[in-house]
Amino acid sequence: MEFRVLGPFEVLHEGAVVPLSAAKQRALLAMLLLKSGTTVSGSRLIEDLWEQPPVSARKVLQTYVSKLRQVLPDGMLLTRPAGYTLLVGPDDLDAATFHRLLIQAEGAREGDEAQLLRQALRLWRGNALEDFADEPFAQPEITRLEGLRTRALVRRCELDLQEGRHHAVLGELEALVQDHPTDERMRGQLMLALYRSGRQVDALRVFRDGRRALVDQLGVEPSEPLRHLHDAILRHDPSLDLGRGLAAADADADAGDTSLLPDAVLQRRTSRPGVTTFVGRTAELVRLRRLVRDSPARLVSLTGPAGTGKTRLAAELAAGLQPQYADGVVVVDLTDVFDPVLVASTICAAFRLRPGEPAEATTTLARFLSRRRQLLVLDSFEHLLPAAHLVTDLLVQAPGLTVLVTSRTALEVAGEDAVEVPPLRVPERGSSPDVVAGTDAVVLFLDRARSARPGFELTERSTTTVGELCGRLDGLPLAIELAAARADLLSPAAILTRLDRQLDLLADDRAGQPARHRSLRAAIDTSYELLGQREQDVFCDLSVFAGGFTLATAETIVSAGRPLLVDVVRTLRRASLLHPAGGPGDEPRFELLQTVRTYSRDRLEQTRRSAMVRDAHASAFRALAEEAEPQLRGPDQARWLDLVQAELPNIRQALQWAVRNGNVDTGLYTAAGLWRFWQVRGHTHEARRHLEAMLAEPSGSTEARAAGNLAVAQCAFAQGDPRAVSQHVHAAMVVHRCRGDTRSVAFGLVLLGASAGRAGDADHGEPHLHEAMDLATAAGDDWLGAMCLGYLGMTVSTQGRYVEARHRLEDGLRGVRECGDSRLIGWFLTNLGQVALADGDLVRARRRFIEALTWERRLADAWSEAWALQGLASVAIRDENIADAVDLLLQSLASADRAQSQPATASAFGLLATVAFTTGRRELAAQLLGAANLIWPHQRFHWSLEQEPLTGITADTLRASLGPEQYDEHWATGRAQTTDHIIATARQLLMH
Repeated sequence: MEFRVLGPFEVLHEGAVVPLSAAKQRALLAMLLLKSGTTVSGSRLIEDLWEQPPVSARKVLQTYVSKLRQVLPDGMLLTRPAGYTLLVGPDDLDAATFHRLLIQAEGAREGDEAQLLRQALRLWRGNALEDFADEPFAQPEITRLEGLRTRALVRRCELDLQEGRHHAVLGELEALVQDHPTDERMRGQLMLALYRSGRQVDALRVFRDGRRALVDQLGVEPSEPLRHLHDAILRHDPSLDLGRGLAAADADADAGDTSLLPDAVLQRRTSRPGVTTFVGRTAELVRLRRLVRDSPARLVSLTGPAGTGKTRLAAELAAGLQPQYADGVVVVDLTDVFDPVLVASTICAAFRLRPGEPAEATTTLARFLSRRRQLLVLDSFEHLLPAAHLVTDLLVQAPGLTVLVTSRTALEVAGEDAVEVPPLRVPERGSSPDVVAGTDAVVLFLDRARSARPGFELTERSTTTVGELCGRLDGLPLAIELAAARADLLSPAAILTRLDRQLDLLADDRAGQPARHRSLRAAIDTSYELLGQREQDVFCDLSVFAGGFTLATAETIVSAGRPLLVDVVRTLRRASLLHPAGGPGDEPRFELLQTVRTYSRDRLEQTRRSAMVRDAHASAFRALAEEAEPQLRGPDQARWLDLVQAELPNIRQALQWAVRNGNVDTGLYTAAGLWRFWQVRGHTHEARRHLEAMLAEPSGSTEARAAGNLAVAQCAFAQGDPRAVSQHVHAAMVVHRCRGDTRSVAFGLVLLGASAGRAGDADHGEPHLHEAMDLATAAGDDWLGAMCLGYLGMTVSTQGRYVEARHRLEDGLRGVRECGDSRLIGWFLTNLGQVALADGDLVRARRRFIEALTWERRLADAWSEAWALQGLASVAIRDENIADAVDLLLQSLASADRAQSQPATASAFGLLATVAFTTGRRELAAQLLGAANLIWPHQRFHWSLEQEPLTGITADTLRASLGPEQYDEHWATGRAQTTDHIIATARQLLMH
């Protein structure tokens, strides 16, 4: 039975056309033919057959399969557990026969080569997959087949020109040039054919038309070889005459102009690196040269994801090693070889060996290489892994042979030295422009941008943007080069803003590059198409993760291949589509490069699984938040803080999806469960913004909204916003009291009592805290009871009841120590230091603050750390140790900035104002008070370190010292300055 896809779709049996009238049935058969020999899942077939599948799609698909079996030979269409497999012979499909003839032509003599090419091209009856030109499933194969057809036509025309058949090829070349107006090789062949036909004027017109097309479409002038051909035609150069073309080509090759030469000439030349500048990887080249030279197995594989620069690195490596191999270096591009059986024939063609049959190629090649000292570079091997045994066989039979392979997947054969090629180094966030400009990725961008736009230079501003752009592109050389190619049309900032929306922005249609290097999407397509159906589905599902994932989390989210996810992830890891991601804990984390994730996400959006996967992702991180909430208060909280921090990008994405998809309950429970994390790691403002946005939605259950209100109150308490604390606690308490949720009621009362106490209103604060303590005792919640004691101590301290305050805080400290809550241990120690400082016991105060810092830094608790540092600064001020006080306050400002705490920042400025006043810098003191008022104009924290007995300076004192007009002027100056500027000014004046 014969299948024809090189033109209108036909199925023939013994020469007669087999009728297939139903369009979907024909499309189904075409899909299976394009994946012949592999299993295609029913879900994939349904997706490709229907844009909006009917409810009965699976049943209809089974009907189509049944009807196909009625016209196909028995055993050809098989049903597997995972889908359907079509088994066709190597000569049953015209596209397979076409490809086989092309491979044979590459290794044949020139006369036989032309005949084989003609035989291959006669198989074409129209356009590839003509009946399915608008179907998405057919597009990749149409592109591939039409590309091979064009290459075969060009090569055959070239051979005809060498044989003097220029009249015969004129029509074909004119059609080719019309379809590919910027292809200089085709245009050069047409010019030569016209010239040899006595049509010099037409040949020169073709050059002028080509120049216009290149300038209009690509913005470039014709290449030097095409201009040389134009000049030769003008002066009737004898080298263009028939019979002298090959000699002239050899001469041109010696001169270095190769872009228009016949393939036969190029294949006899030693492969050289590309003409682009090679950037970076100096240390890697030294290490790899040593490895290739000393490898016991003489087999080194460069692996890595699409676009990481394996081919370019191999070329540079081979160029440096060439002197060590008496017979030189040969590079074989395997991109367009799709049958592992034909690898040996393709390598033979590179050496101009002509085995009679593909089966004889291995023997012929081994015999030839056995006498040579040769470096063989096999480029793009990932889709031909079954041919790995050929490489090992050659190495055994040819002791002078060394093989360098580039492949996205290691060959995994004995003795192989597999080296993963990493992306280029990108600048770290916050690096200075000088540092950014010196990183390899930025240097590469600048070099390629200058090629696209001569005179392109980096400014201080654009350097930072290019650094961010290179980081966004994961340091992948291919992505950076493709982005830089747009520098003639777009600024670096414009390129950066378009990346998320347009992966195809990273594309370059200029001739002279392999298809896989013309766009980042095409490069990743190659890896994707090599995956099985299950691996493809999992790969798409994993795009929902932001910032990495663990296998345990992935198992709750992926919709396919779940029982064998470990094996699927291993496959994706081997294919360089997944990479290890650093993270806390013992469980390994994996991630997709950002560029790969963009591709994978686009693929997922094309399926009907996208919403389902995103819902599962949001649910998984709601479950994580609910599991984390008690752990973040217990003895293992340091580890859990790090675990949640690692998942923060996923949590943010889950919250955004929950709101956008109307699943407010999931979002509220997720954000509320992480209240302790938000506070400790300085994300309180972000958490409150998420929570308030969700509470503004009309949807959501009463219980979820109550949890959300209580969480907003927790955020507002940390921010020093008592009005919001009261509003949201009361909204939550109504629900919690009705539901009998004692713990939540008690927690709300703690927030009300502590907020009132901090504002100096102990009369209202103490009753709330006592009621909360009674509820905690009744519920048997030791942690909540200890927290009540600690906040009672802080509240009574505002009334000068320091002995009682110390006893309450010490009782609370014992309780939280028993519960293992490091966060409250540090916070209560800080407040014990404040009480001792207020009571005049500087020795005890310093000891408490230092111990508090130990606990707070263990958790990276910047919020609490800022206050402890201010406590130590206050002690230093009392000891008149000004240098230490300023240093501690500058550290506190850095901690407050990390915690995004405006009250802590304002308090530090107040203490700096005290230092400035005591050292005679009254104008600076007024500016610092102005800056503090701008940052936090609200009432003071009566148990914080900025109250009068601690700071020693007030606005009234300073106004009286400076005079009202001068005070107001400098106070206003402080409010007008940025935080960074006022800090720099204070550092300069107070540290000297």
